[in-house]
Formats: sequence, structure tokens, C-alpha cells
Amino acid sequence: MVYVARNGSLLGILTISDLIRPKMRKAINRLRRMGIDEIVMLTGDSHRVAKHTAEQLGLDSYVAEVLPQDKAFLVGELQRGSQVMMIGDGINDAPALAFADVGVTMGGSRTDVAVEAADITINSDECLMIPEILQEGRRTMNIIRQNFVATIAINTGAMLLGAMGKISPLLSAVIHNATTIGVVLNSARILMRRGKNDI
Repeated sequence: MVYVARNGSLLGILTISDLIRPKMRKAINRLRRMGIDEIVMLTGDSHRVAKHTAEQLGLDSYVAEVLPQDKAFLVGELQRGSQVMMIGDGINDAPALAFADVGVTMGGSRTDVAVEAADITINSDECLMIPEILQEGRRTMNIIRQNFVATIAINTGAMLLGAMGKISPLLSAVIHNATTIGVVLNSARILMRRGKNDI
């Protein structure tokens, strides 16, 4: 609440509130279904405002009246035993975005400082992109693991067969190069799945 006065006389009271982003509750529910077990809000707003917002969104907890450097400290505390993804768009979020395991900034109102500090930039205000990027990250890591397993297994097999004289050095080289091409083609699936996502 903002009190407006002139010459010591109260003229009026303005009530200002931030609107919760559309579909934020839905995005949070999707994150929970994906296995995210703790969602915490760090805000510079008052305790009353933070409590109201946390209740509206069904958050696990909140910390209010937090300074930018305190956000970074709290992210560090949360990282003990957990991986932390920090989402923010302002200058005051930049230190925490940099400290987090994954920093995400989003929306048209994001600042250049936040973009520089973040690992991922979402160019829209669409909250449902948050669970989408997490899902995309998991898909990417699965493909990376597949590539490692395939490369090690096939190349090791080719080397052993070559060492035992079962296949020629030329065939070993062909197998090695074919594995490399297979890994590149398998990795290209990531680009095909992105579709219209604006990340």
C-alpha cells in the first residue's frame, strides 16, 4: 500500500500488486509430476505479499524481504544435497542465477544482466516452457548417455577384434567412423524435437 499525502494531509491510498503469471500454477503442477520435490520462492517483497503468492501457487516455502546477495546465499544453501534451478528476470536475480546449477531467465521484461548470468534464456512469458526445458534437458542427457555407451561398446569391440586378428585394420577404421556418424545422427534428434519451442 502506498500512502499519498500533500502538506501533511492524506490524499489517498494506492494498493499495488503484482499479477501472478498466467499458467504458472499449471507449470508448477507439471514440475511436480516430473519429480521436482521442492519449489521455493525467494522474493524482495514483504512477508504478507510473499505468503499470499506462495499460497496461491501451492509452493513448498518462501523467503521474503531478500536482498540480491542473500538470494545467492540461499541458493548455495539449497544446493547442499540437491541440484538447484533458479528462475528470475531482474538485476536482483543475477547473482542467484549465476550461483545456481541451472539459471533460467524468461520473458520480455528480463534484464541484460540476468541474461548474462543465466544458462538458459526463454524469449517468451509462457510459463509452461519451464517444465518443457527441463524435459528437453533430460532428453538431451539420455541421448548423450546413449552416445557414450554406443561409442565405448562398439569401438572397444572393434579394437579387441582387431587385436585378435579377426578383422582388418581397414574394417576397424570403418567401424570407428561409422560409430562417429551414428553418434552425430543420434544427436540430431534433439534438433528435430525442438519444433516451435522458443528457447
